[in-house]
Amino acid sequence: MADSTSQPSEAVADAIIPTEPLVASLRNQPTAARPTRVRVQQHMSRIQSLLAAPAGTVDKQPRPKPKQKLKLGNRIREGLGVPLRKELNWWQRISWKLKASIIVIAVALLFAILNVTVLAIIFGILGAFLLITGLKRSMKVRRPWF
Repeated sequence: MADSTSQPSEAVADAIIPTEPLVASLRNQPTAARPTRVRVQQHMSRIQSLLAAPAGTVDKQPRPKPKQKLKLGNRIREGLGVPLRKELNWWQRISWKLKASIIVIAVALLFAILNVTVLAIIFGILGAFLLITGLKRSMKVRRPWF
């Protein structure tokens, strides 16, 4: 049995011992074999590519948005040097009387459905008044130069 255990350890010992000496030599280094001129050219090309890369990122910045065109009234005001009016969206342009009249008429309809006649008539008259005055105001044409 001692004979069988000694054979594998001898095989492992033979595999560990290299046949050539382990010495750092110029022959094992691939860069030493190249001429110096080629290495310098590669180094310079890498530097130029790194220097050129940030210039491309500067061009990708977002451009400023174009100015929004002003309506006629604000264009006239801008030409005269008068302060501009704030431009309103569609909901802000609707008169508060028209908005309120819709709610009041809806309440009047609710009272009519529930058979509360007196309140339905009161809210109906109030809603009609708000609707008429709101429409009257919205029918006026507002000229920007006034």
